[in-house]
Amino acid sequence: MGRQNQLVIKNDPLVVESNIPITEVSTASMQRPVEDLYDDVIVTKNGFFLGVVSIRELLLKLVETQVAIASFLNPLSSLPGNKLIDEKLDEALKLPEFSLIYFDLDHFKAYNDTYGFNRGDKILLYLTDILKRNVAGVDDFLGHVGGDDFVAILPHYEVGPICQKIINEFDDKITNFYELEDLAQLQVPNRAGELELFTCTSISIAVITNEYQQFETAEQLSDAVARLKMVCKKKPGSCYFINAKQNCLVH
Repeated sequence: MGRQNQLVIKNDPLVVESNIPITEVSTASMQRPVEDLYDDVIVTKNGFFLGVVSIRELLLKLVETQVAIASFLNPLSSLPGNKLIDEKLDEALKLPEFSLIYFDLDHFKAYNDTYGFNRGDKILLYLTDILKRNVAGVDDFLGHVGGDDFVAILPHYEVGPICQKIINEFDDKITNFYELEDLAQLQVPNRAGELELFTCTSISIAVITNEYQQFETAEQLSDAVARLKMVCKKKPGSCYFINAKQNCLVH
């Protein structure tokens, strides 16, 4: 039409580097003025033009990514599940210092049998909230194995105070999930089928570190913490054990 292109071009299009997470690009795209919402996104690499992405392509990829992420998360707690836990265990073996923490609830089956899975899930969410508050370091990892089993991987050995704080917070309000008269007189069958007095749910925490022993595989690490967990669960009430020089520190 013989007119200058400066009349129609945009001086501030959305330009992103190729390594920016897709979620951030999607958010930035949707925050543009209405008339710009469906403009292509310009992609650069090290400041040089790489290509363009349409909003349709961007949103389709975002949905695909979110579905993939959801498949790796526990549907109840929204914490990473077994696949990501296995990957983190492999990564932990390469760290100069790490602590693997296994959290397991005691007498939780009896609670589910008495009150139902819906109320049992509320206890799991109660524990999830406590763990998220206390395992919150930048390099900390928290995962949900399934059921009432959770794991954490911390890049240091200073886990005693963290375990004690988790126990204190858990024990502080766990009785709120019970009918108090049940704790005083109700009898339920244990795993052996024998009747025993209904016991309030407690938490057992087993900790394995590489301070005094080294592990070559994630399987060795998982086996060690599982064995220690069984020792811990024999102790009545909430407690944590830390493996050190093949000795368990009992708290």
